[in-house]
Amino acid sequence: RSKTTKHIGNVDEILTIKYIGTDYSYHHQIVWKNVVGFILLHAFALWGLVLIFTGIALWKTSVWGLCILYIGSEGVTIGAHRCYAHRSFKATPLLRAVMVITQTLAGQNSVYTWCRDHRLHHRYSDTDADPHNSKRGFFFCHIGWLMHKKHPYVKKFGNIIDLSDLQNDWMVMFQKKYYKILYPVLAILFPVWVPVRYFGETWWNSLLVSYFARYVCQLHGTWCVNSVAHLYGTRPYDKNLQAVESWFVSFLSLGEGWHNYHHAFPWDYKAAELTMHFNLSASIIRFFERIGLAYHLKSASADMIASRIKRTGDGTHHKMGTEEERTAVTAAPSSNDLKDLIKDENGNKEETMEIPKVIGTDYSYKHTIVWKNAIGFLVMHILALWGVGLLFAGYMTWKTIVWIFFITFLASEGITIGAHRFYTHKSFKATPFLKAVFILCQTIAGQNSMFIWCRDHRLHHRYSDTDGDPHNSKRGFFFCHIGWLMHKKHPYVVQLGRKIDMSDLQADWMVMLQKKYYYQLYFFLAFLIPVWVPVHFFGESVLNSILVCYFARYMLQLNGTWLVNSAAHLYGTRPYDAKLQPVESWFVSMISLGEGWHNYHHTFPWDYKAAELTMHFNQSASIIRFFERIGLAYDLKTASPELVTNRILRTGDGSHFKMGNEEARAAVTAWGPLHPLNPTYNTTLKAPDAILKPEGLPLYHEKDTLNLTVIQKNSRRG
Repeated sequence: RSKTTKHIGNVDEILTIKYIGTDYSYHHQIVWKNVVGFILLHAFALWGLVLIFTGIALWKTSVWGLCILYIGSEGVTIGAHRCYAHRSFKATPLLRAVMVITQTLAGQNSVYTWCRDHRLHHRYSDTDADPHNSKRGFFFCHIGWLMHKKHPYVKKFGNIIDLSDLQNDWMVMFQKKYYKILYPVLAILFPVWVPVRYFGETWWNSLLVSYFARYVCQLHGTWCVNSVAHLYGTRPYDKNLQAVESWFVSFLSLGEGWHNYHHAFPWDYKAAELTMHFNLSASIIRFFERIGLAYHLKSASADMIASRIKRTGDGTHHKMGTEEERTAVTAAPSSNDLKDLIKDENGNKEETMEIPKVIGTDYSYKHTIVWKNAIGFLVMHILALWGVGLLFAGYMTWKTIVWIFFITFLASEGITIGAHRFYTHKSFKATPFLKAVFILCQTIAGQNSMFIWCRDHRLHHRYSDTDGDPHNSKRGFFFCHIGWLMHKKHPYVVQLGRKIDMSDLQADWMVMLQKKYYYQLYFFLAFLIPVWVPVHFFGESVLNSILVCYFARYMLQLNGTWLVNSAAHLYGTRPYDAKLQPVESWFVSMISLGEGWHNYHHTFPWDYKAAELTMHFNQSASIIRFFERIGLAYDLKTASPELVTNRILRTGDGSHFKMGNEEARAAVTAWGPLHPLNPTYNTTLKAPDAILKPEGLPLYHEKDTLNLTVIQKNSRRG
C-alpha cells in the first residue's frame, strides 16, 4: 500500500509538468565509484588490446573473444532491444531463453532494467527524462550518464513506464532476481575459462582479452547508438527527432545505427527501412521466423514510411529527398553555419559572433569536434597507458625512472614559473639567462609555444569561465580538462583573443624565435633528448624509452596541467572571492607544484606566489625567491596583507582558515575522507554564475580591464 501511495504521488507531481526539455542549469551529481570503476575497466581493456595486437595472446583467444562479443551484441540488439523493449516480434520460449542468456553475456544490466531505461529513452528522447540525454553532449550520452546520479525526471517518469509484460515473463524476472549471480558466471567466468581450458591460454591473458577488452569494446559499440547516432548524421524520416541515420554506427552495432528511422517507427523489427546495409540483426530475425522460433514480425508499411518522409523528413532520403538537402552535409562544421564564417589572415574560415553586453555561457551553442585532435589524444593516451604499464611491471631501470621525474619536474616548472607566473602574469622580472632557461623548459613540456600559451591564458583570466574562456569550466569537467583541445574554439575566444595585449611578448626576441621554430625545437627538446638519454646511457630499448619517457611522461604532465583548468575550477572552496568560479584545491596544488590555490590566484593574478601562503605545496614560489637571492629574478610582485584581508572580508565565501566562519568552513562535502587533499573535497555553497562585462576581469592589477576598441597585432601573429 505504501508503494502505491508513493507511485500515485509521483504521477500527480508529473501531471503538473507542462513540457520537458533540457535544463542546462541543472548539474548532475558525479558517482565517483562508477568513475573509478570505468577508468579501471578501460585500463585493463587497453592492456588486453595490447596483448591482442602484439600477439602475446593466442590467436584462438582473440577469435573466441570476437565470437563472444558478437553473441552478446545480438543478445542486446535482437533480444533486449527489438524483442523485449519494443515487442517488434514474438518469440518461442526457446528463443526467449537464448536471448536472455546472450543478453546476460553482454553484461549490460538485466533485461528488465535495460528495457525500462530504453523505453524511457524513447518516451522522452533527448530531454531531461531521457537517461542518456544527447542534448548534454557527446560524453554524457556516451558514458557520462553512467557516472552520474539520474536526473529526478528519469526517476519520476521511470516509475510510470509500463513494464507489466516483463513482470509477467518468468524468465525475465528470474534473470532480474539472480542477475548478480548469472553475470559473473556467464559474462566473466565462462568466456575466460574456455581459452584456458581448450587453447592453453594463461588465466591472466584470458581475463584481459576475453573479459575486459571484449566487454569494453562491446559497451562502446552499444554506447555509440546513444551518442553518435543522436548527434552525427541525417534525419530523412523526421527532422523533429534528434536521432540520426549513421552508417558508421550501423556497421559497429549490427544495424542499430539507422536511428532516425527507428525513433520514427520504433515498433519495426528491422529498426530500419532497408536491411541490405549493415543490418544483420534483421536478417537473423527473419531466419528465426523461417525456422519457427519467431513470429508476428511488425513492420511499418511502405505507404506509412513515404507519408512520414514527405511530411517530416529533412529532405535527405536516398530516393524521396532533394539534391540540395542531400548535399547539405559535412564531416566538419555544419554547412548551415557557413554563412556565419569569415576568413582569417591565412585564408582559413572562422566563425564570428557579435560580442554581447554581457558574456556568460550559452549552453545552446554546440562546439564543433576536431576529430583529428580527438583521435590523436586517444592514441597518445593508449600509448601512455602502455608506458605506465611498463613502469609498474618493472621493465624500466631505476635510472630511467629518475630521469623521467627529472624531465617532468623541469618541464612542469617551465610551465608554472616560466609560462604562467613570469610571461603570462608578469609577476616578477628575470635576467636574459633565466628567460632562456624558462623557454627551454617550457618547450620540453610540449604545451604549444610560449606566445600561444600566454595568449590563451591571458584570455582565460580576462573571461574566466565564460564563452570567452578557451577552457570554460561551466561546460563541464571533460570540456575544461581536455575536451576544449578536441573542439573548434568558440567564436568569442577567437574574437576576444585578437584584443588581448601581447606586445610585451612580441617585443621579446626569444619568445618570437621559439614561436617561429617551435616544431623543430619541440622535436629535439620534448621528444628526441628525453628518449635518447635512457637508450644511450641506461641501455633501454628504443620502444620502451619512447613509450615511457615520451608518451607516459608527456600525458601525465599534460593531465597535471589540465587539472588546474578543471579540478581547480570545480572542486574546492572560495575563501577570497565567492563570485569567481576558481577554487582552492590542495590536491591540485600538490601535483602541480603550487598552481591549485586558484581562487586566490584569480583574485590576485599578479602575485608571484599564486597563493596567500607558500608553506603548502608551493615549491614554485620558493624557487622564484631562490632565483631572487642569486640575482636571476627581481621586482617580485605580491598582494599586501591588508589588500588580501579586505578582499576576504568583502567577497570571500567565509571558508578562510583564519578569517572565515565555522558554518562556511563546515559547508563542504567529499566522496571518501573529508579532507582538503581529497580531490572531491568541495563546497556545498552555490557556485557563481560567471557573467562578465566585455571588458573582462583584472589581469595585472585590481583596476585593470581590457580596451575593446583596440585590435592587437597578435590577431595576425598568434
